[in-house]
Amino acid sequence: VAKQSFRVVDSCKFDNYSDTLDISVDENSGIVKTTNELGRAHVFITSTEDLNIVQSLDVPIEVKRVNYVMINIKTDINSKESSQMSVLPSGMNLKLITSYHDEKGVQFKAINSDLKYLTSHQNKISMTPGDQKHIMEVSLFESGEVILKIWDDGVYHFKEDYIKFHVEHLIYPNKATVTVGDVICFLMPVKFTEEDTSEWLSDNSKTLSVDSSSGFSVAMAPSEVFVTYSNNKFKTSTSINILPIKTIIILPFEKKALSNSATVDIHLILLNEQESVSLIKNKKGNMWEWRDDDCSNRENTVKRFPFVCDVHFESILSNQMKIPSINRVFDINPYFNSKTGLYSCQLTPRPIVDQELSLFQAKVVIQVSAVNVFNEHKDITFIPSVYINMKELFLGQFSGTDKLIIVGLPLVLSQIEVTSSNHSLVFPVLFSESENEKVYSFVVNDDFWNEKLLDLYIRVSSNLTYQNIKIPVVTFRSLNEYNFSKAQLPIANKQDSKKNQKSTMTSLFSGFSNSIFSNPYILSFVVIIITSLVVYCYGFSFNSKYISVFKNTQLPPSPTNVGFYNRSYSSDQNNRSSSLSLNRSLTRMQ
Repeated sequence: VAKQSFRVVDSCKFDNYSDTLDISVDENSGIVKTTNELGRAHVFITSTEDLNIVQSLDVPIEVKRVNYVMINIKTDINSKESSQMSVLPSGMNLKLITSYHDEKGVQFKAINSDLKYLTSHQNKISMTPGDQKHIMEVSLFESGEVILKIWDDGVYHFKEDYIKFHVEHLIYPNKATVTVGDVICFLMPVKFTEEDTSEWLSDNSKTLSVDSSSGFSVAMAPSEVFVTYSNNKFKTSTSINILPIKTIIILPFEKKALSNSATVDIHLILLNEQESVSLIKNKKGNMWEWRDDDCSNRENTVKRFPFVCDVHFESILSNQMKIPSINRVFDINPYFNSKTGLYSCQLTPRPIVDQELSLFQAKVVIQVSAVNVFNEHKDITFIPSVYINMKELFLGQFSGTDKLIIVGLPLVLSQIEVTSSNHSLVFPVLFSESENEKVYSFVVNDDFWNEKLLDLYIRVSSNLTYQNIKIPVVTFRSLNEYNFSKAQLPIANKQDSKKNQKSTMTSLFSGFSNSIFSNPYILSFVVIIITSLVVYCYGFSFNSKYISVFKNTQLPPSPTNVGFYNRSYSSDQNNRSSSLSLNRSLTRMQ
């Protein structure tokens, strides 16, 4: 263990270099003591280790007056923006470190301080001494502006310093007035250097439910709620005023007509008595979101909705007696889009399983209601999507090819397009046409049977109903996917379609014969099957005799051919077996 010793070897005053400075050092501890005299000195440090190894160090010391003090804040927070550092969240604890400087700004290494403080609001800030004389612990527990003064009576010149704290409930949004149904993505804009476990809490979960980890919340009922954010370092809160829904506005529909080819959203906005569509600036639709935050990244959804969607069909033709229920065409549910911040009545199309769902004309009537609030009816023209009889298109060499039947309104059928993904192999041809039906057959190239079918399909598209349907082409019929039911149309439509219809048997035989005799593989396969059947049934010829390949299975004896014999009688006296001597023996009758 090294042994150290300290001693002053040289000193002088600033005003008189010939005079010795009054300074002393403890030989064992190295603690330096000064007086009111100003000057310079050198402390010589000697360290003696084992084996008589000696090291020395000369440390220069200046004794000067303190010219000014400065307050420095030490904290563990980092703001996302530099401008946010001017605002501190209430509930935070800070450490204030006072530094002492000479006339040139050089900071003193040690000083005998007597630090004092004074605040402008005693009820908004509390201060306690730290582990050292120049350190103070500060707690901010109320919002507002607080001015803190720190001074030291022993300092010669600028002996005090001031600092102003702007304390706020830094939760976003802060003291906001929201509408029932508003989605609020609470955020603490200040992040910390360490990963702290944070938690969000609402004092009334029935009116404002808040996810404890993400801060995602939904205003459910009118009330004033306090939301608290807490972590390992501090705890802060803010108030939220929830107002009831006063107005429901359905936004304009982007398209001229509505169809059941894809999911449709009828967007709407919920407003309170203090809001209007033109004055909504601090939120996106019905969502409160920090400008740098993406609320859609939070894995939360709205599960309870403060409104009800009333959607139904109304006829636009006086002679149209029957209109299907809208529940046969759409599934209707309220929905919230966290990307746009808008609520909507979402219409999800159901599968078209009946032709009549493609043959009626109507308009969609929408009304949205909340508690004691009803909006005006909104009408949107409805154009039904076409009905297609096939989910997959079968092309076969034995059974011919399927025909594609498309059923719809004349307005839709007039602009429907049927195309092939590969026209060189399969080409659609209009086979017959009526007012509400189009039938397509398909010309199949001979190369089709030798090609590997990679994503070959028939596309049915419509710019009016926004349909874009791909019907896969297959060579093996799928029983699960194939629709065995034939499309039925009104009698008048059937008679119109017969005018242009060719003979079904002629076209089937023509397609069948051409497909078989043009492919040698199919012929070989047929010959093998027929030969196998002949051999199985009759055997094969050998020296003018047919030898059966499979032996006939012998049948078990019939109960009527079993007799009882006594020991003294047998129909075959010469070949009587010894077993016949047994009483009650059995033998087969020949």
